[in-house]
Amino acid sequence: MEFFRKLNNNIVISELVSYLFKSIFTIYLILLLAEQIQPTIISVYLNLNYLFILVVILGMLNLLLVHNNNNNNNKEIQEVDWKSYSLISFFGILSFIFIKLQTREWGDISWNFSFICAVAVSLILLFVLKDKTL
Repeated sequence: MEFFRKLNNNIVISELVSYLFKSIFTIYLILLLAEQIQPTIISVYLNLNYLFILVVILGMLNLLLVHNNNNNNNKEIQEVDWKSYSLISFFGILSFIFIKLQTREWGDISWNFSFICAVAVSLILLFVLKDKTL
């Protein structure tokens, strides 16, 4: 743990890990969406499990290397306008549709699962949009 405390003092490394995590996670989600829409379009060239392992490792490093700046102590909450609420609703409905299509063979439980996941996606987006320090 001492190693991470030393790295935490170096803000450049902390910012680099944060940027790499956000970038690789976004690339992973785009490739995963492309693979779900058109099967074997990505998996022929790249095993997404290796990219997922990299995302998990970078995510854990990102959590361990907490950014040591004063903005995290003084978080500001911004107002969310109607455009943001419509964007959140759009992505919530879109996630419901994608999850329902992927779990349709589960039967009736897929409706409940899809709804709960869509609500979770909407709440996460709402929290992200309200926090200015992200």
